[in-house]
Amino acid sequence: MCGTSLDVEASEEPASEEAPKRRFRIQVPWRELIAGILTAVAALAVVGWFVRSQVMGPSATPTPSLTPTVTLTPTETPEPTHTPTPTLSPTPVPPRVHQVKEGETCVSIAVLYDVPLNALVNLNQKECGPGGIIRPDDLLLVPVDNMPIEVGPGTPSPVPQCPRLHVVRPGETGLGIAELYNVSFSLLEAANPQVNLAELQINQVLQVPCGTPVPTPVPTANPDASPTPIPKYAAPTLLGPPDGATLETPLVPLQWTAVSLLRENEMYAVRLRRLDEDVPVESIYTRTTLVRLGEAYAPDAEDPSREYSWEVTVVRLTGTSPTGESRYTAASYPSRRRSFRWTFNAAAATPTAER
Repeated sequence: MCGTSLDVEASEEPASEEAPKRRFRIQVPWRELIAGILTAVAALAVVGWFVRSQVMGPSATPTPSLTPTVTLTPTETPEPTHTPTPTLSPTPVPPRVHQVKEGETCVSIAVLYDVPLNALVNLNQKECGPGGIIRPDDLLLVPVDNMPIEVGPGTPSPVPQCPRLHVVRPGETGLGIAELYNVSFSLLEAANPQVNLAELQINQVLQVPCGTPVPTPVPTANPDASPTPIPKYAAPTLLGPPDGATLETPLVPLQWTAVSLLRENEMYAVRLRRLDEDVPVESIYTRTTLVRLGEAYAPDAEDPSREYSWEVTVVRLTGTSPTGESRYTAASYPSRRRSFRWTFNAAAATPTAER
């Protein structure tokens, strides 16, 4: 170098071995090193944030995760089975029975009962139809309130009076009539004790009860209680002979409707009175609905004409008198009173007494 001498000594003595060795000490700059490390970490953090922001996009507010809703699969509800409403049949209402009187016609009978003539003809084709002829004492069916009556839901069925009357038509049997009115055969038989249901005749009149009666429970007697009177039955309806009729038959049947099944101590009392003579009223007692007047009441050659009135009442046996005669009290309202004239017919056979 400039100013330095270039002369080197040719011989130079080696350094003495005893000369002291030099120790080198490295000085580490710790502050600068730590500062550099922190700077590098910060730089890496900045680079990592930048890269993440480029990849993930801008930071969004995290949406809370929704709890999954369990969707139930709806169970198909079975449709209710449609039950068809049964078709209601018309309630049979029995027709009335009219016994033809002298001089009556189908037109006059229809006017009498205030029913349409065609309705009367429909029930009596033989008598009132084309070419038909009605005669006195014929039995005609008279419709009731333009029968049959259609009954709809919620409408109470008409309740006919008890007992109902039924006129036997061709081909009908006792069992068939009982089924028609929904009553038992035994009850129909009990209501018509004078009729043989196995040998019915056309135009024969039957009494049809309304149903099987419920037996009346016997209450326990209370000696301190006042006796409750039994309500009266309705008045019997007289069937024949018609009011004001003139008869020449050997026997005269008096017939009426039953009011109910009578109790053991009850019966019908027929009050029979001679209108052409001043004689006491006679009472005829029976448990049936028919009384036949025979020889004891019939006119004869000496007394060729007799006029009677009659009515029917239900009576109840209450005891006996000191002389042994039965005592009765009225158990129903009295029927309407009818009269008839019974004339002597010499050609007829001598009637047999019968009641």
